[in-house]
Amino acid sequence: MITDDTYSPVGPQLKSIAFAALVATAEELGYDGKGDVADRLENGDDTQYIKPLTNYVSHRIGQERKDLKTLASATVLAAYGLNEFATGQQDASALVLQRNYIYPETKNGYDYQRPFEHPVVFQYIKVQVMFFGTTLYSGVVNDIKNTFTSSVGAGDKANELELPKAMVALATAAIHAILQDFAKGTKEDFPTKELDGVWNTALHILGNLKNVNPNRYHRLMHDLYSRSAGGLALATHGLSNQQIFDTVDWSALAKDDGSGDLPIMNATQSVSTQAITPTTKS
Repeated sequence: MITDDTYSPVGPQLKSIAFAALVATAEELGYDGKGDVADRLENGDDTQYIKPLTNYVSHRIGQERKDLKTLASATVLAAYGLNEFATGQQDASALVLQRNYIYPETKNGYDYQRPFEHPVVFQYIKVQVMFFGTTLYSGVVNDIKNTFTSSVGAGDKANELELPKAMVALATAAIHAILQDFAKGTKEDFPTKELDGVWNTALHILGNLKNVNPNRYHRLMHDLYSRSAGGLALATHGLSNQQIFDTVDWSALAKDDGSGDLPIMNATQSVSTQAITPTTKS
């Protein structure tokens, strides 16, 4: 749901998500033998076993899913300054109708060459709000940290982790819902029907960006990961692995015969070992 884009987490496929999660968990825990949990989920009695378990888990997911909107509402509204002006509701309505909320704003409008680069995207995802903090979802993310990988297979960029498309698409759907509630002055149930389309459109934009310009896609998703998870974007703010390696003065090291004390040892020897006598304040 958070990192897997097989099923829409804001669409009518909640029971499919629940069933897939049950089977995957059973197999991961080793309950995959003949007649065991995974086997009974896939081949057992639908009425007596499969349906009750699936319904229970899908209900729990539905209950927890509401937090995707409620926990981040203030953050999203602040990102657009909607509470600061009398036109806030109209501005929110325009953002929703034109789907401009994922693009950074310029003096000439919105920059449609930079989807998902509006600060609200990483602000929604980042530590204090949703997926990298102390919420239920952040606990899930912590358990599946190995899903954060790079779409670049070689070189230093292969070590630059990215957010998965599913997480960015889910954040987009939640941002849409928050803005829509504010525009209408209501609090609708989450998710509303149109959010499935919002999620799928976001997923398709990301997929097409990856096809059209893989390097740009990597830069976007790595930057979102770095900003959201609090990491340092190696590509733009730090040294590459090769640069770090080359920082060492290898030629001087090759000439060193290994005799003499290291500077850190000399520094340690110069430190006084006498006990410090506390002074009495007069």
